[in-house]
Amino acid sequence: MRLSPNRIFLFIVTFLFAVGALLDNTYAQQTYSSSLIRAKGNGLEPNDPNMPKTEKALLAKRAAKLDALRNLAEQLYGVKITSDSYVRDFVLQSDEIKSKVNTFIQGARVISEEQMPDGSYQVEVELDTEPLKDIIRN
Repeated sequence: MRLSPNRIFLFIVTFLFAVGALLDNTYAQQTYSSSLIRAKGNGLEPNDPNMPKTEKALLAKRAAKLDALRNLAEQLYGVKITSDSYVRDFVLQSDEIKSKVNTFIQGARVISEEQMPDGSYQVEVELDTEPLKDIIRN
């Protein structure tokens, strides 16, 4: 059986990606020294003129905290990206990209909450990863 040049090229590229992933994983484990990770998140006030200002501020702060926790989860566990593209007569009809983080975070602490000049909030959270080191390495 003779392999086509396209299959040989695909095999080489796949092999290099696999080697790169292994080296990247080894490097990440070797440089993993701090037991604290931090992430920031941003939240906007709702655009509802009938809502009281205090409720808008609380919702913006809550949105910022949830965004920060999502960013923290992405750092810990990564993000799953899926995409679907529909092409008809060599023309892209639709393109849909979804990202998903599915995890459980417990013990994250809010380090800072800051209201920005435009009314939005920025929240920074921190998580001690010492209890997670055994899980992350496996």
